Amino acid sequence: MEFKVGQITARCARCQGSVFEEQGRDAQRGQSKFSCAACGHEVSYSELILQIGRQSRGRRPAPAQPEEHGVKALITLRDA
Repeated sequence: MEFKVGQITARCARCQGSVFEEQGRDAQRGQSKFSCAACGHEVSYSELILQIGRQSRGRRPAPAQPEEHGVKALITLRDA
């Protein structure tokens, strides 16, 4: 099983594999546990999802300057 959100895929911290197999639930924490299909490294569902969240923060485009875009749009509309 792969964990993907958009084009971001969770990877094994040990071998960078992207396929995981469910191992069951951790009774103490109430979360599903997975292991990397390539190397067997164990990880929780929440750790995989947190990894995707961290990766997504690094892929956000730089915020646009609203004043600059607003002025250009206004000028374009008046010239039309």
